[in-house]
Amino acid sequence: MLTYEDVIQLRDEALRHTLSLPVPPRMYELSGGGAAGRSWRAIGFFLTDAEGAQLVLELLDIVNEQVAALRVYQEAPSGTGPRFAFELLVERYDDQLALSAAAEFVSGAQEMSPRARDEDDAMLASFPDELRKAWMMAETPVPPPVSFDALRAARNTPS
Repeated sequence: MLTYEDVIQLRDEALRHTLSLPVPPRMYELSGGGAAGRSWRAIGFFLTDAEGAQLVLELLDIVNEQVAALRVYQEAPSGTGPRFAFELLVERYDDQLALSAAAEFVSGAQEMSPRARDEDDAMLASFPDELRKAWMMAETPVPPPVSFDALRAARNTPS
């Protein structure tokens, strides 16, 4: 059984393994689905390059099912869709999963030129609150669709 505290702990453990990166990732948290009766929460962190491409480590938590998808993906600003480097079903806390996902994230980060956060932060400091919030929402990754059935099947398939 996976709790939301476990999900946060997985995110924090993965983030701890990114400390060697020259640009610290930006954290985010989103939620939705309540009106449709299928609540979800997405938490994670990301880097953005100068062209707007993003590298994301995300835990997409399906509240009522007590499972999450742990994913590392790159998303280009062209909207061609995400390219997954890591994706698996998480049903209980396991720090080795966080370590594996973080290793994929660090590997992807070393292949890109992340935009320095201090430049963004300096620009944002001059914005009024509403504009700053809107900019942050526009920068926040949107969780791509996930098939939990496919992740369950992949978990149960021998290598």
